[in-house]
Amino acid sequence: MAEVEAAERFHPFLRESGYGTEVVDGSRYEGNFENFLPNGSGRKTWMSGDAYQGEWKEGMRHGKGEVSYAGGAKYVGQFSENLFHGKGKFTWPDGTYYDGQWIQGRE
Repeated sequence: MAEVEAAERFHPFLRESGYGTEVVDGSRYEGNFENFLPNGSGRKTWMSGDAYQGEWKEGMRHGKGEVSYAGGAKYVGQFSENLFHGKGKFTWPDGTYYDGQWIQGRE
């Protein structure tokens, strides 16, 4: 089962709030931030090739978003504190999928 790491956090931004780009350890975030953390709308791409586009709250994926994994899997739906939570669709690389409710990262 694909799960999103709940413990992931960001290094501080140089500015407290606004819109900007941050590149740390091969990962890149571009979007809105507040109190030095991603907050609002933004996109993050990891060095692995995984990417997330969507809503952020206090540095975590929270709200509506989409994550694409380098291996070909994809999730579109709701997040809560970095986990799949609420209505969402996960599609595996072979085309099979689960479309339904998620609770704290699990179907």
